Amino acid sequence: MDAASSGAAPGWLAPLLLGVLFHAVVRRLEIDMFLLPIAGAFGALAIGYVCLSVRLFHATFFGALTSLSSRTALFTLGLVGSMLLYRAFFHRLRRFPGPLAARLSKLYMVRLSAKNLQLHLELKRLHEEYGDVVRTAITKYDPMMQSTITQLLNALSSPERAGKPINVTEWIAYLAYDLMGVVGFGNDFGQLTGGGEEHWAVKALRSQQVFFGYLKPVPWLINAAVNIPGADAAVRPFVDYCKGLVVEKRAAGKSNTSTPSDILSWILEAYDEKSPHAPPTQEALDEDARTIVTAGADTTSNTLTCALYHLARHPTIYTALQTQLTALFPTGPHTFTYAALQTAPPPLLDAIIHETLRLAPATPSGNPRVTPASGLLIPATATSPALLVPGDTDVYVPPRDNVV
Repeated sequence: MDAASSGAAPGWLAPLLLGVLFHAVVRRLEIDMFLLPIAGAFGALAIGYVCLSVRLFHATFFGALTSLSSRTALFTLGLVGSMLLYRAFFHRLRRFPGPLAARLSKLYMVRLSAKNLQLHLELKRLHEEYGDVVRTAITKYDPMMQSTITQLLNALSSPERAGKPINVTEWIAYLAYDLMGVVGFGNDFGQLTGGGEEHWAVKALRSQQVFFGYLKPVPWLINAAVNIPGADAAVRPFVDYCKGLVVEKRAAGKSNTSTPSDILSWILEAYDEKSPHAPPTQEALDEDARTIVTAGADTTSNTLTCALYHLARHPTIYTALQTQLTALFPTGPHTFTYAALQTAPPPLLDAIIHETLRLAPATPSGNPRVTPASGLLIPATATSPALLVPGDTDVYVPPRDNVV
């Protein structure tokens, strides 16, 4: 007798209810890092089901596969159906307006991101349509930084580039990554002194940014993907490079009794002293090394590039800034020091930086992030009352334990 041959209701109802039960359990848990083991467990159960059907119930192999397929489909129907019903009608954010597809699945945001990798503009459009709520440097580093900036100026003024257009976005990226190399590790990536040749480790890192641009709305899928053997092959050179820097720094630190001069050296000192503020494990230490580069370089590069773009579009502002800087350093850029800049900062410089960050956040996401001091009033809608968020209130995503 085939294990699936019974026509009684429990025969089809059991896998359907099992899918609903599975959703009820996992929606309270973070299973992103366990998707592959879960898939392996399901695969083992499927093989076991087919073997038992053939050996114990004398089903044909084709019949067992058919039975397995029908039960898998019923389980999936129960799981997906439960997810969609919960998100559409029972989720605590159901009162807020937004596209129905966005309520049901984050894949909607993936589709928007995949249009042209301008998700922040898509989110801006959603906010315009639905409202504000839519469900869906240290002094001791100065000489090192100034030296790196001088390398950029020398590269751009070299005879082979005289009178020729340059891609300022690329060169600002070279500057940002070399700066973070110096400040973070004590050594740059050699992109400025190498004539604008992108370092192989940086190239490996930046090649993966398109991938993260597509999948940013579904971080659980990123977690699952990076656990697939070989999936990180493209970015592995950067990971190994940073890991090697940690090894080199630790080896050099054992014979160096001077005060740390870069970020990684300070982190390693705290790690070796078992400070409560230090990374708890070697893996966390390696992750911090990567974060030093990725977090600092990209944000710096984006902001500088956007500032230059807006200055180019508004030459009067550019001229006014140049006038203020010339008054502070009358004999030219070779006399520039951060100390002088901090003593008498040009008023327009900070204004340009702040306005650039307002117009083009360093990590564009499209989401409001700051509650005004006066508070934030979310107007009432046909389905929800007005909500008041007081000023100076921390706004954060609640942990999964507080199921929303």
